Amino acid sequence: MLLIDASIACKWYLDEADSEQARAIVGGGDDLVAPDIILPEVANALWRCNRRGEITAENAAGALKGLEMVFHSLIPTAPITVAAFELAASLRHPVYDCVYLIAARNLGIPMVTADSRLCAVVRGTAWQGVVAPLDVASRR
Repeated sequence: MLLIDASIACKWYLDEADSEQARAIVGGGDDLVAPDIILPEVANALWRCNRRGEITAENAAGALKGLEMVFHSLIPTAPITVAAFELAASLRHPVYDCVYLIAARNLGIPMVTADSRLCAVVRGTAWQGVVAPLDVASRR
């Protein structure tokens, strides 16, 4: 089982660096989970890409319609929001990303991300073992 963040899910629908590695995770045989916050996060990212002309509104809407189906389960965010806030304050990093960290830790599974900033923030902390950068996760 792998916990996926929005940086990975966006790569499924956009042609970005490492998109093929991200897409391979979907077919890799692991059950995929994510906090429910992933849905509006990916929607917002696709909206930004649509405004820049990188994806049509129709393709973005189609991607969003199928996004929930990719996941074995979506984890409710409400019960972990306070813990995510406390972690965000400690790491000095956005709460959104900390929601993923807390969810992965609670489940005892790796959080796969393409977010190099998040990887840098957790490097050398107890959270480093929770995060699996895309280049590492795609070699599993």
